[in-house]
Amino acid sequence: MGPEILGIFVPILAIVGFFSLMGLKTWSNHKLKMRETPGGGSDRLLEAVQELHDEVGLIRDDVAELHERVDFTERMLSDVRSKRGLEPGDST
Repeated sequence: MGPEILGIFVPILAIVGFFSLMGLKTWSNHKLKMRETPGGGSDRLLEAVQELHDEVGLIRDDVAELHERVDFTERMLSDVRSKRGLEPGDST
């Protein structure tokens, strides 16, 4: 082999080798993490589901409060209309 061919192949082999080693390192780290925490992922998932459940409860409370306010407002408007003798749709 001539020096020209070595000048081309050495950098190519170095780059391919570098990325191969990085891929093997990443793959081995992933395998190691999977072995270390067999049930750790499910605990985090359960915590996330519980947080979502709590947030849904808060949203339901807010919707219930808004529903009460709308009902109160409708009753007040109904009382005003009945005192003035207005029908729904009449302008004030």
